[in-house]
Amino acid sequence: MTDQETPVWRAFYVKPRHERKAKDRLEAAGLTVFCPLIKTKVRWSDRWKKVQKPALPGYLFAQVDEPGRRTALQDPSVLNCVFWNKKAVSISDEEILAIRILLDQAEDLAIEPLHTPKPGDTVHLARGPFAGHDLIVLDANRTHARLELPALGCVLTVKLNQLEVRSAKYEVPG
Repeated sequence: MTDQETPVWRAFYVKPRHERKAKDRLEAAGLTVFCPLIKTKVRWSDRWKKVQKPALPGYLFAQVDEPGRRTALQDPSVLNCVFWNKKAVSISDEEILAIRILLDQAEDLAIEPLHTPKPGDTVHLARGPFAGHDLIVLDANRTHARLELPALGCVLTVKLNQLEVRSAKYEVPG
């Protein structure tokens, strides 16, 4: 078998809050899909309720070959495959199994991004009103970043989970 015929786990970017819908449609198309969910407590107006939320908001995993990857990309909720150094990221079976085991054993788990932009980093906004612009990070925490847009001489504050921020050093399709 060639690489195109061997199914491998791939990560996909999905629209916000579309993880389950995309999972259901991709499974209906015959793909093996994994949407990691965590149980968490949320405060409703009159009580606390345990609900399942995506552990990795905006991401889905699918075990696909190349035609399956193209099928997944045709789903209206799937934005793109996750790329690193211009290649689609493949995830080992062991890593997927480790995520499954961790989520089965954990409750109220918080997953944080591996890379929070640091002051001085140049980032490229992939979505939003300033999509396509390179910006300089003034300061950042786990949820927000203050970015300088030199071309307009202004500073933007963005919520990291609402905008896709990636290092300008890497060309990652958005």
